[in-house]
Amino acid sequence: VIALIIVILGWLTVINTMGSALIGLSAVLILLISGKFEFEQLIAGVRWHVIFTYGGAICVSQMLAETKVLNAILPIEALSNLDLPIKTFLLMILVLIGTEVIINSAVTATCLPIVLQTVKSEQEAIFLTIITAICSGLSLVAYAGSPAMNLFYKAHPSLSFGYWKIG
Repeated sequence: VIALIIVILGWLTVINTMGSALIGLSAVLILLISGKFEFEQLIAGVRWHVIFTYGGAICVSQMLAETKVLNAILPIEALSNLDLPIKTFLLMILVLIGTEVIINSAVTATCLPIVLQTVKSEQEAIFLTIITAICSGLSLVAYAGSPAMNLFYKAHPSLSFGYWKIG
């Protein structure tokens, strides 16, 4: 409970100076020091493939942006000048189509840094981040034949319902 309170207070007070990752890691440190978790138990519960997928996608999209390669692929400046409803619609289409081709976490991790370069305000950034997450989540139920659903079904073969019922 103390770790949860510290994280909530951290998010409300010092997130601009410390960053969200450091606040989250402070809760982990508290749980380790208090003896609630053993280090081996904590490491065993980490899904490293998810962390590396997000980390890799974020690094790739950030490098594309910093080297200006992204501007050759996508007209970032033109996207920045679009109205929010049009930008939202394009983002929804991009994420929903992208999740039919590759796994949704990779699409989300790749799209977010790109999308955040087109925003004009903090409120717009929060809104577009939420839209990206919702569209990524909807992809799991949009079509049973998507790669994301195929991976889900392969990862959980013991589930009693069939492949087509997952969607």
